[in-house]
Amino acid sequence: MAVKAQVENAERLCQLTDAAYLAEQSGLARMSREAEALRAHLVGLEVGQVQRAKTLATTGPDEALLSGSDPLWEAWVESRRSDLRTELAQLRARMEAQKDRLRVAFGRRQAAEAILGKLKG
Repeated sequence: MAVKAQVENAERLCQLTDAAYLAEQSGLARMSREAEALRAHLVGLEVGQVQRAKTLATTGPDEALLSGSDPLWEAWVESRRSDLRTELAQLRARMEAQKDRLRVAFGRRQAAEAILGKLKG
């Protein structure tokens, strides 16, 4: 195979490995945004509980507490928090697998660039 054809093949390989790397990187970025949203939901639940406790401390029992709704709300918050933590843990596991795929894609991209550099150099 002529050197020119080898260079062209190596350039195409670089394009393919770069596209694969960018796709893996995009997947990790999407997962990072999902994780941030889950963490924000967890913080929101915590803030709601703190605000509710402060309200009860300053105003005393209200209709929600007296009617028995507060314990139901607290149970729902705890259930939701547990669900969110589970989702976050599962997402973190998927992120680790995605990071592995990203490392492989990066290595392939680097190898393709090295091959192209040797052919051109």
